[in-house]
Amino acid sequence: MTRKPQAAFTLPEVLVVIALVAVMSSLLAGIFLSNNRFYENQSGEIQAVSATRQAADYLNEAGRASTSLSASIVYSGTTYTQGANLVIFQMPALDASKAIIAGTYDYVILGRDPDNPFPTRLIYIVSAAPGSYRKSRLVELSNKLASINFTYDNADPNIARNINYDLTLTYAGRTPGSETVHGGVSLRNK
Repeated sequence: MTRKPQAAFTLPEVLVVIALVAVMSSLLAGIFLSNNRFYENQSGEIQAVSATRQAADYLNEAGRASTSLSASIVYSGTTYTQGANLVIFQMPALDASKAIIAGTYDYVILGRDPDNPFPTRLIYIVSAAPGSYRKSRLVELSNKLASINFTYDNADPNIARNINYDLTLTYAGRTPGSETVHGGVSLRNK
């Protein structure tokens, strides 16, 4: 009986296959890195847009419900003072049936966190009175605050009726994202 020679790859064939695998791997790695950069860029933009829009919505909502502004308020042991970086809305407290609780107020604070050693934290606080249907809470809208500025039509919070704001959030990194919102709020519930 004669033996048939076994089929095998030659050295040049093996080298060609290795070269093809190396080229395809480098192409796939390039596509993956490109998509990763695109995702990072889009996620930074999306986060910046989302947080600025949310802040603008909260400002408009608080303005519609407010009777006036407040010069300062203490919430959880921290004193918040209205100014160029922070606004404090005062609105009538409402019970569970949404009827006004006479002589009682809830407060909404929005702006730069005065307690944060890094001035990049944008906060939204609801300080609810006892019996109010609103719930007290502190929410960090973003930790990427680049700038915030509130201007008022009167320095006296009891008389001020209009607030203008400029808000910029910047997400830094390899592919940064940034969003700026300008707007105005008029107190309507007097």
